Amino acid sequence: MVTRSLGDRFFSSSGVTAEPEIKEIELNPENSRLVIACDGVWDVLGDQEVLDLIEDEPDDTKAAEAIKLKAFQSESPDNISVIVVTLGS
Repeated sequence: MVTRSLGDRFFSSSGVTAEPEIKEIELNPENSRLVIACDGVWDVLGDQEVLDLIEDEPDDTKAAEAIKLKAFQSESPDNISVIVVTLGS
């Protein structure tokens, strides 16, 4: 939707905006990974489900692939993009 909100006049009057949703959170030692994903993931998978899915996968790329596949199998109606980052000390 971001590209459409920037370039499609049809969406400019429908409440779609180019303004990003930004959240700041403080990470702590319990946070081991960061999952960045678009609506295509979060529309069909919950936070805990995603965490459980990648809990035993040490490779970030394979973890992202597992999330993408699960969202696809869950028939997500939206684009599916995922990035997984291991937070290290």
